[in-house]
Amino acid sequence: MPCLYFALRDRSIKSPTLPSIKGIYRKYWCKNQLQFRQLRIVQQKFQEAGLPLIVIRGVALALRSYRDSGLRPVEQLDLLIQAEHIEPVQKLLQDQAWKSVANPYNPNSQYFVNSQGNIKLELHLDAWPLSLDAQAETLKQLHQQNSNLWQAAQSFSQPDGAVFQMLCPADQLLQVLIQGTYDVSHRSPYRW
Repeated sequence: MPCLYFALRDRSIKSPTLPSIKGIYRKYWCKNQLQFRQLRIVQQKFQEAGLPLIVIRGVALALRSYRDSGLRPVEQLDLLIQAEHIEPVQKLLQDQAWKSVANPYNPNSQYFVNSQGNIKLELHLDAWPLSLDAQAETLKQLHQQNSNLWQAAQSFSQPDGAVFQMLCPADQLLQVLIQGTYDVSHRSPYRW
């Protein structure tokens, strides 16, 4: 709907539903701004603790690929972390009043909500769908595979001066293709 609003507005198409569609766009713009503010705080805490992270999935798309941050609805903050940092990351989030909760869609992922309960954050060990409950040998293999993702990651600056690490464009495209076809029973595949 936000993209439809921009398309209608840019073409000066009048419609009685345009105010409603504009309202949907404004809702997502506001919601995204709240999430991006939380992301900046989390990123700063990670930097202070020396814990690297890569912003992935919907947040990365909204920040890098859309001309307006309200055009791509973001459901949660998705962060790629390194396997050896699971425990320090969990502690850091809990110290910042993030509460660990069960993920209704993937019971194997690490899911958090902020103290107000209005922002969700999901930790990933891999850019592709995978359980955080992997065995030690799997984690070692994952670390080797992910080293290419981490080496190819790029810094992306925001107008407010925030800088986020994101997947390189080729890895981002691959992630979009995989995510758009992986377990879409609970998500909006058209968004991907």
